[in-house]
Amino acid sequence: MNPIKFKTLKFSLPCLLLIGMMSLFLGQVSLSADEVTLPKTRGVFGEDNRQIITDFSQKPHRASVRISVQFPNKEVISASGTLINNDFVVTAAHVLYSKEHGGMAIYATIGAGAIAGNPTLGVATAEKFFITEEYAKGGFYNSIVDVGGIKLSTKLGNSATTLLVQPNVSVGENLTVSGFSYDLEGYLGSDAGPIDSLSSHVVRYKMDTIGGASGGTVVNDRNEIVAVHSGQDGKYNIGARLSGYNLEQLKKWTTVNIAPEKTTYTLSYQLNGSSGKVPDKITVADKETIKITPNQPVRPGYDFLGWSTNINATTADYQANDTLTVTKDTILYAIWQSNGRAVYTLSYDLNGGNSTTPPAVVAENGAELKITNDKPNRPGYDFLGWADDANATTAQYQTNDSFKIARSLNLYAIWAQKPVVLHTITFDLNGGDSEVPTALTAETETTVKLPSTIPNRQGYLFLGWAENATSITATYKANAEISAEKSLTLYAIWAIIPQEHLITYDLNGGNGVKPANLFVTDKTTVRLTTLLPTRAGYEFGGWSEDPTAKSATYLPAATFTATHSTTLYAVWQHIPKTYTLTYNLHGGTGVKSEKVTTTSGTAAQVMPQTPTRKGYHFLGWAVSSSAKIADYPIGTAISIEKNTTLHALWVKRVDYTVTYNLNGGTGVKIDKAIVEKGYSLNITSQTPTRKNYTFLGWATSSSAKTATYRANNLFVPEKNVTLYAIWLKN
Repeated sequence: MNPIKFKTLKFSLPCLLLIGMMSLFLGQVSLSADEVTLPKTRGVFGEDNRQIITDFSQKPHRASVRISVQFPNKEVISASGTLINNDFVVTAAHVLYSKEHGGMAIYATIGAGAIAGNPTLGVATAEKFFITEEYAKGGFYNSIVDVGGIKLSTKLGNSATTLLVQPNVSVGENLTVSGFSYDLEGYLGSDAGPIDSLSSHVVRYKMDTIGGASGGTVVNDRNEIVAVHSGQDGKYNIGARLSGYNLEQLKKWTTVNIAPEKTTYTLSYQLNGSSGKVPDKITVADKETIKITPNQPVRPGYDFLGWSTNINATTADYQANDTLTVTKDTILYAIWQSNGRAVYTLSYDLNGGNSTTPPAVVAENGAELKITNDKPNRPGYDFLGWADDANATTAQYQTNDSFKIARSLNLYAIWAQKPVVLHTITFDLNGGDSEVPTALTAETETTVKLPSTIPNRQGYLFLGWAENATSITATYKANAEISAEKSLTLYAIWAIIPQEHLITYDLNGGNGVKPANLFVTDKTTVRLTTLLPTRAGYEFGGWSEDPTAKSATYLPAATFTATHSTTLYAVWQHIPKTYTLTYNLHGGTGVKSEKVTTTSGTAAQVMPQTPTRKGYHFLGWAVSSSAKIADYPIGTAISIEKNTTLHALWVKRVDYTVTYNLNGGTGVKIDKAIVEKGYSLNITSQTPTRKNYTFLGWATSSSAKTATYRANNLFVPEKNVTLYAIWLKN
């Protein structure tokens, strides 16, 4: 159960009907002694016929609510009520006001569709309470004005339903009374039956209720609420009618939706002491004239006089085939007059048998009766017939025998014991691998209980026992009782336990809600998830059992036949993107821009172009135009995720001039060489000549005696320089 807990709530008691109003005199209601009742919680007459309601899909039960009320002294009670507006519940006044508990209720919760205390259709709290002015004035439990109301904080009727109010009812009309009695532990109990009597203020009935049903729903057969359950006086349960004074009070509190007056009525018959077939109930239009049934009921010891609308009449108002104009729901009662003839009863006693006892028959003296056609049963015995002596060994009557009854007669079934025959029941595990149960021995037609122990077989579920080893269903469950009719062998019946597989999903780098795992029976076909994960820069293609798959094996919502446990991986296809890479050459020459397309992931890797500029060295590319150091030196790839501009970074070139001076020699002309700073020069291999001198090489001084550099030596100039030929005189 889910009990409703209370919380502290401050609000003014809206029931302006209390102390200040109690001095008002209201003449609309006059109390009669038979209508003033004291509260009694139990109203069960004979057998308790209440039905527990768990289906709240239809009226009227969908409109019935369970109310938990807290009073000023902190006492909490449970009661019942009915939604008549989306935000208004009608109930009994004594549910909301109690001198014993300190006066008017201070807080209440209202739950619709309660099952085991759980309000399946919603919960609301009370905003205002109302009771009738006459109830407030009297201040004591009084069934004729025992009507109250609760204005709800929310429109609970939208999720439940509401009922129309019907002020008009008639004696004999069928009603259904429903309420959340204490003993049903949070369930709605319901009972149906006729109105036994009524006044202008109350209806009386014998539908069963117990405390907690106070304020409960009382509806007619058109699911219109006619009263709220108030209490009981020992003879009847009582409902306060929603008519006259009570209806006028109700209209002050809320908008009341009145049901239209009936345009059709029912005519029904009651046999009033006879046990024959009741004539069918019929539905007729208002003021329609019909014929009384031609059927004449029979009652032993009585003569049938006719029909009357008064159950206690001594003379009949109508005979068979008389006409009757119907202006309301009408019950015609059979009227009987004793004829003085003796009445006897024929009854049966099974005398040890275990069948259903045939019904007793009541008949007048001398009536011809037939013995019942039913043959009772008794294990181990043969049925011989019937006799008026329980110890007789022979039967006086057989089935369907006719006789004239002259006294009340109780007939006993007469039995002859069958010879004792023992039967053996053996067991075959039929492939099972546990211990075979011990054989059972029993007499004919006696019952034995099968073993309660469940045998075992790897990979199989035990269903029970059957006489056929190949049966696919069991005839008997473990511990079942079986009648020993013959010796037999019972075979264990097995069902293969289906293998289960687990299907899981892996988003494989994607985002979104991960689909729930699936447990699937072997070879069962299921439909895969319709959820679509996402991944930046990729398009979802479907699912595959291979996490590296480039294409999907299964599309979303595709069917999948499970033969093994597996993981399905999201398959992603890269969405190509094209970016523009712009080169700002800053005085250089080369490509000014190019298009770059991604091939995987979200970024494209590209090797930037290498520009040229006369008199300058290219250092690389920079993101900023004012950079002094290259972000991407020559030969470095760049990752592109958007349109990008790169700036060329240059350094000015420094050159030195190397001049050759033959220093008196002749024979060759050697050109000047231009060498970039930091670079080397191969000394010329050309050899000048000079008469009477030998050429030694080159030096930076014209008067040097030895050569510093010879042909093809490397020379790194550090400034503009002249190399002089060095000569040795022969």
